[in-house]
Amino acid sequence: MKVNKIKITYLSVIYAGESLIKAILPLFFVNIFNYIVKKEYKMAMILLVIQLIGYIMYVIYNNVLNNTDAKIKEEIKNEIKYNLALKINNQKAKDIDSNKVLSWTINDVEDIINNYIGGICEIVGCVSLIVFSVITLVYYSYILFLACVILSIFTYYIPQLFVKTLEKKQKDLNTAEGIYLKKIKNILYGIMNFIYSNKQNNFIFAIDRTSNKLKEEYLKTFKFNKKYNVFINFVIALSNVILYAIVYIMIYYNYVSLGLFTAITDVFNNFNQSIISFSSLIAKIKVGKSILNKFDKELVCDLVEKKDVKNIDNITFDDFGLNFQERTIIKNFSFKINKNEKYIILGKSGSGKSSLIKSILGLISYDGVIKINDEDINTFNMKSIYNNITYISDENKIIYANIYDNIALFSKYDKKKMDEILKILKLDHIDKDKTLDETILSTGEIQRINLARVLYNQKNILILDEALANIDAENRSNIIEYINSKPLTLLYITHHIDDNIKYDYKLKIPNLN
Repeated sequence: MKVNKIKITYLSVIYAGESLIKAILPLFFVNIFNYIVKKEYKMAMILLVIQLIGYIMYVIYNNVLNNTDAKIKEEIKNEIKYNLALKINNQKAKDIDSNKVLSWTINDVEDIINNYIGGICEIVGCVSLIVFSVITLVYYSYILFLACVILSIFTYYIPQLFVKTLEKKQKDLNTAEGIYLKKIKNILYGIMNFIYSNKQNNFIFAIDRTSNKLKEEYLKTFKFNKKYNVFINFVIALSNVILYAIVYIMIYYNYVSLGLFTAITDVFNNFNQSIISFSSLIAKIKVGKSILNKFDKELVCDLVEKKDVKNIDNITFDDFGLNFQERTIIKNFSFKINKNEKYIILGKSGSGKSSLIKSILGLISYDGVIKINDEDINTFNMKSIYNNITYISDENKIIYANIYDNIALFSKYDKKKMDEILKILKLDHIDKDKTLDETILSTGEIQRINLARVLYNQKNILILDEALANIDAENRSNIIEYINSKPLTLLYITHHIDDNIKYDYKLKIPNLN
């Protein structure tokens, strides 16, 4: 997956500018102190004022950097989410895992921004600071530069011992966060099961246990990072003590001016900390890059060009079979669905009647052959098939938006047509500007809103999978009357026949259980 290189480059340049200011400001102390020693107080005061202005400018620059950093990272984050959505949209329906998608858009995108994008900008600032610090050290003394290099070599290779462990800890934490989200989502969706069983304490226990497992993984990473930072800080402190001794000796033998003593710690720390940070930033970028590359590996699009189907005249099942968890639920089943005919598909729970229909939509794998217009369904672009078929079941969800956007799915809509359908389905009482939530709607209202979506976006083939089960008799009668009046192909999946629905054929799924 590509990221916006122009924005990253722009942000990196700003980070480099900050490094330049950080490298220059400490040098004023050297000259100020030297002028004081020479009793040239006027020049010392002028430089002191200039340095004060410099620090004010640095504070302003740093504030601009932080604001720009936040803005650009949010823009890049949204671009990544958009590109991720495009990739997900190009997947086969059966390959889309909602739990993975949730983890990708919340955890992984955040890690890409913090580790990869943030790491690139930080390493540009880090390298810039190294370069500016080297120039400063060489300017004052080659011997001082060599001393700093020798001290830094030791501190540079220390983090290398921890790179693999840091990488592993971060990956383990990412994995734990993904598992946590999946489990929490599952537990929250099942909250009513706990309530109906009067097991609310078990619900609290399940949430707590799942949260504690993530906490344990987080604390492992935190403790390791804390020990690592303490050790690195000790190495830095030891290096500073040695450097002070070297500078003191050089001043004693007149190799450098006395004023350098005031700034050498800042100059060396800029140089040394940048060296130390370099390897950890490389590791950070690698982690972020591996997450970014994961999308290209796991979201492989089918590049085989396929035909579009404009109109579906018939759908044929030849020797169709379905297997679930090594158990055959449908075997050698054949039948043909013709245009503008209405079918009732009957079967007991678990007989595979819903799965049979989902196979047309590419949601599950199957045995045998499915044909559209007497050609194998696999020769057609699945999106063009979706242009002909509307599928609705009790799995359809309400979108967190107003009723118009719920039905039109954020497309431009015909308000007059929309209001007519809302009136037929007795949904016209719902506030059109109010954001819908499943907690404020009845089960019947939710199903009628999903039906409104189907009726508004009317296509040639309508599949109702137990879609009228929770709708009251009067509304169900009005809906069936509306459907019966339309020239469309109807597949009505149910476990019992509804006498109000007009149908041409009855297909019974054999029970192999």
